[in-house]
Amino acid sequence: MRNIPRGVYSLPENIPGEREGWQMRINTKLFRPGQTFVWSISGKGGMTTTYLMEGPIAPCEPVPAPKPSFKEPEFRVATDRGRSLEDLRVDEKTVGEVLPELRRRGKKVVFAVISVPPGNPGGYGIVRTQEEPVGDDWVVWEAEENAKGVIRLLVTEHRLDKNPVYGGPRDALIPD
Repeated sequence: MRNIPRGVYSLPENIPGEREGWQMRINTKLFRPGQTFVWSISGKGGMTTTYLMEGPIAPCEPVPAPKPSFKEPEFRVATDRGRSLEDLRVDEKTVGEVLPELRRRGKKVVFAVISVPPGNPGGYGIVRTQEEPVGDDWVVWEAEENAKGVIRLLVTEHRLDKNPVYGGPRDALIPD
């Protein structure tokens, strides 16, 4: 079933106090009688799939997980020491405040529109990445760069109560 009711599950989020692992909420009150929620993890990147099925489901047949391998992420935080924007604070500023400096530095910019779980407990998902500009009043939560020097701004349309990338103020985790 493709029409999963809004609110059946939340985006995965970090477990407070743990370095690894995550949690998500499933609201079974939104299931209709006879429905089964199926959530699977597969592939190298841990790709997830979600279904809300009608009727019973055959038992899962676990298969051994592939041996973990370290894969360098395509984008890394650009404002860390040694990166191209190490001297620039972008977090919690508007796109209109950040873009002029990035343009002055000759940077190509793309925008990652992020989604935040209800209550903003920390963590986010990327809804889409686009080259088309977002509004100047959108909020930047962090800047990342790839090997080609492209800057990806993590943005939301509205200001949030805390930075979802860091689960609070950036300075609490990364001192200047």
